[in-house]
Amino acid sequence: MSGTPRPRGGIRERGNSFQVRVSAGKDPVTGKVRYLTASVPGTDRAARRRAEKALTRLQSQVDSQRVPESGISLGQAIDEWLAVNEIEDTTRRTYVGYIERTIKPAIGAEPIDKVSARILESLYRDLRRCRTRCNRRPFIEKHQATGDHDCVGTPRSRSTRTGARWSGSP
Repeated sequence: MSGTPRPRGGIRERGNSFQVRVSAGKDPVTGKVRYLTASVPGTDRAARRRAEKALTRLQSQVDSQRVPESGISLGQAIDEWLAVNEIEDTTRRTYVGYIERTIKPAIGAEPIDKVSARILESLYRDLRRCRTRCNRRPFIEKHQATGDHDCVGTPRSRSTRTGARWSGSP
């Protein structure tokens, strides 16, 4: 292995333009690598220089996201909020249930300054697909049914499951 650091981004020619791409780290919810990209029209030397400037700008943007402004995690911030928030006991229990089952296992360890709209939308997307997030760790709820889980495709609504449970059908 050489002592040369791995490049943090790159420029490639795509048709009549340059594509600039920089890795922005892994998405904490999906685990997939995220990229910041830019397109610079043209393929001449001037376009190449503009692409190099865009690469530097994107790398700077990624660096600014990685600089910790606070060492506190989202989970710690939520705990502090719960400690000072004046809400009814039943509301607090409901909030704590959602937080402990859903938010903390998925993104609670994330530094508060790195929690972005993209991270939250990824979590919401996964929860709409399957409330238990069965194809990713950590598991948020345990499956109640035996056999294969039926979340592939369109998940059943809670009211459908409740109605089925009360009617005696599976």
